[in-house]
Amino acid sequence: MCVTTGRLRCRSRRQLRSVIHVIVGGEQPEQHLAGYAGLMQADAYAGFNRLYEANRKPGLVVEAACWAHGRRKSFDLARINKAPIAEEAVARIDVLFAIEREINGLTPQQRVDVRHERSRALVTAFEAWLREHARESVQKQRDRQGHRLQPQALGCAHPLPQ
Repeated sequence: MCVTTGRLRCRSRRQLRSVIHVIVGGEQPEQHLAGYAGLMQADAYAGFNRLYEANRKPGLVVEAACWAHGRRKSFDLARINKAPIAEEAVARIDVLFAIEREINGLTPQQRVDVRHERSRALVTAFEAWLREHARESVQKQRDRQGHRLQPQALGCAHPLPQ
């Protein structure tokens, strides 16, 4: 599991091991990050889901999701189930990864500039595409089951589009 809040600075390997123990095997993430609000980059660990709730105190934790974890879930669906939507998701993410490989080694500002020029529109289109397919998928599930699905039934932590 990986977690970055942008504020964590370990002065020694012992301190780092202590932090890893707290996050992975010790206290729950909610306890460890109780006073934190802001941006957090993390993997898809379900233990973080309650941190992303809109009414959380002292404030919202905004998830900066990991592209590699998202791609891996889609890749597994595409490979195992031969799911066309998952295959398309992997292809779209791969285009973004190709851009990242091209800009590897550039200065941080150059990478930001390229991401704004080339990646931003792709990410925006990918988000719209995902939302549309999520709506369609939820509607199909509702039609099959004859009732309103709860997001948790699909393994989602966040509200589904209506």
